[in-house]
Amino acid sequence: SVLSWVEDQLIDTSEYSRLFITAHCPPTDNMFFGENYVTRYKNILIDYVVDLSIHGHWHSFGIYDFYGDGSSYLTCGATMNRSFCLVDVSDESIEVEEVKF
Repeated sequence: SVLSWVEDQLIDTSEYSRLFITAHCPPTDNMFFGENYVTRYKNILIDYVVDLSIHGHWHSFGIYDFYGDGSSYLTCGATMNRSFCLVDVSDESIEVEEVKF
């Protein structure tokens, strides 16, 4: 499955200080293969300490947290809404800004 592939990619990431995942559909979208996949994806984010899961598809902007457990994901705006997301990553933080044009 797709989630098995994602998990396989995260197994040997000890040399990285930050982990990000990008995918088209956000995990709360009904196109994300159903509730079992959402729960498994959330657990992958937590288990592998993924800093941020970045998505599009909704054509909206927002940073969300799964059930308040720290597994964060970002849904970025689309150029058709005349905006994009700027993600600034440092050792201490991840700042997300919606840039309108």
